[in-house]
Amino acid sequence: MFFFFAVLPLFGLFIVSYSLPTSIPELQSIPSNAVSIAKVFPADGLVAYDAAGAIIGRLSGTSGLRSRQAQSGTCVKMSSSDMQKLPGWEKIAQYARDNWGDGWDTVNANPDSYPDSPALLCVTGATTPITLDGEPSCSTQHQSTGGTIVGTDGTVALSANQGTAQTIQVTVTQESSLAVGASLSVKVEIPAFAEITASITSTVTFSNTLSTANSFTSSAQQTETVTYNSSAGQTCSMTFDVQTCNMNGSGNVGMIGGGWVWFFYDERRNDHYQAHNLWAVSIEAVLSEQERETFIGFRTSTSASTNSQYNAFYRRRAEFRPLVACSILALNRHPLATCTPMADLVVRPATVDDATAIDEVRSAAFSVTGDTARMFPGSIAEPDEFLQFSRERTRKHIAREIPPTAEHVWLVCEDPNTHKLAAFIRFERVEDACASPSEPIAGIPFAGPDTARFLNELNVVRREVMGSRPHYYVIDLATHPSFQRRGAASALLSHLIKIADFDNTAVYIESSEAAVAVYKKFGLVETGRSVFYPVKPGALPDGALSTVLLRKPIA
Repeated sequence: MFFFFAVLPLFGLFIVSYSLPTSIPELQSIPSNAVSIAKVFPADGLVAYDAAGAIIGRLSGTSGLRSRQAQSGTCVKMSSSDMQKLPGWEKIAQYARDNWGDGWDTVNANPDSYPDSPALLCVTGATTPITLDGEPSCSTQHQSTGGTIVGTDGTVALSANQGTAQTIQVTVTQESSLAVGASLSVKVEIPAFAEITASITSTVTFSNTLSTANSFTSSAQQTETVTYNSSAGQTCSMTFDVQTCNMNGSGNVGMIGGGWVWFFYDERRNDHYQAHNLWAVSIEAVLSEQERETFIGFRTSTSASTNSQYNAFYRRRAEFRPLVACSILALNRHPLATCTPMADLVVRPATVDDATAIDEVRSAAFSVTGDTARMFPGSIAEPDEFLQFSRERTRKHIAREIPPTAEHVWLVCEDPNTHKLAAFIRFERVEDACASPSEPIAGIPFAGPDTARFLNELNVVRREVMGSRPHYYVIDLATHPSFQRRGAASALLSHLIKIADFDNTAVYIESSEAAVAVYKKFGLVETGRSVFYPVKPGALPDGALSTVLLRKPIA
C-alpha cells in the first residue's frame, strides 16, 4: 500500500496533487484530525485528509458526516455570504487556493447533499453577563389594600405580595454582520443591585436586528395572608412599602462559527485516482477562535419592585390600631416575608442605633435572673466600665465589625407608639456545627473563671447533637421585664420559626428551665442534653441548668 503526491502547474499555480491508494481504511465518521474532505465521483462517499494532506480514510455515504461545532448553546446555520464575512475568511480562501486552486465556481456553507453537516454560528459561553451602569435610581411608595370578609363569621383576610419582581427590557444596539435577522435564545445573567435584588439568570430571545427589543420578567414574590376575627362594624386595611429601582446595563452576545465550508470546481482537481471537484475544509482546523468570532451588542433596562415591611390595621369608627407587622428578612439571598400577630408591637431588623436599647433590654432581663453576675462577675466591681464595654460590643456585632459574628441576624420587637424596645433576638444559620471553630473560648473581659468552661461546653454539646446538619442557632433572646407576657418573645420566635420552615431547617436553642415551656409551644422538644451553669457558691444559687431544645425540619 502506498500513496504519493506530485506538483502540477495549473492556471499558473503549483497545486498539490493527492493520489489515492488502491485500498484505504473505511470510516464510520469523519475523525477529529480531518482538515479537509473530498467528494468521490462517481461513487457515493467522502475521503478525509489530515493537515499534511495524507489520507485518513474513506466514508461511505454521508451519515457519518457531522458538524464539529459545539451545539451546547443556541446555533443558527450560516449562509455562504455569512461564511465570507468571518474575520478569518481570507485564510480559508487561501487554504483552498494553495491546495485546490482558485478557480472554484461556488462556495457553499450548507449544501443540500449534506443536511446533517451544516456550518453553524453558535452562542459562546453558558451565560452572557450584563454589566450595570453605576448606581440605580430608587424610590419608595406607601400603598394599602383592604381586607375581605370570608363567610359570615366575621373572619378578615389580608393579603399582599412580598419579595422582588424584575422586568428587564433588552434592546439590540449593534447587530452582527453574520446571520442578520436570525433569532437566538441566550441566557443572560443580571447581577444583584440596590440590596433588594438577587442575581438572576434568564433566557432571552435576541433578534439579530438593530434596535429590536424584547422583555422578560423574573419574580421571587410570594403571597402572605393574615387572618383574624373582626367584630361588628370593623373593617381592615394593610399598608406596605413598595420600593422600585431602575438600572441600565449592557452586554455582548458572543458567537463563533464552525463546521465545513464547501468549494465546488467546474473542472475536477487532483484526479489521479477518482476525480474530485467538490472539496470541503474544516473552519475550526484553519481558523483560530478570534478569526471566527462575532457578537451582538445590547443594552438592558431593568425595573425591580420589592414589597416589604407591611402593617395590618383594623378600623372601628375613626380609631386605628396596629395589629400585625411584617418585615423582609433576606437569608441566603432568598427574601422571606414573615408575619406574626402581636399586641401593639412591631418586629423589624435591628440597626446600630438600637445597640444601647438592646443592651438595656439584656441588662434588665438578665439582672432579674442573675445571669449577668454569674457570667460576668467583674461587672459587679466595675459597673460603668462593663456597661460601656457591653454596649460597644453590641454595636460592633450589629455593624458586623466582628468577623465571627458577621452572619448573625438581629431582630427587635418594639412599641410603635413609644419606640421602646420590648425584646430582641440574635441567631445565625449554621451549615455544619463540626466545621465551626473549636478552639477553647478564653480571655473574655469581666468574665469569671467558669464562664469560658461553660461556653466551651455549650459548643461541644451542640456539635454532638447537630453534627453536620444545618440549623438555626439562637444565641440571644431577651425580653424587658416591663414587656413580659405581651407576646414580644413569641413574635420574635414566630419570625425565626417561619424562616426555618421556609428553609426546611432545624432550630436549636439553649434555654433556662423557666423558659422551656415557652419554647415547647413552638414545637421545640428537649433533647435530653443539658449543661451545668456554675456560679459562685454563697453569692447566688448553687447552680442552674441550660437545657438544649431542638425543633426538627418540617419535612
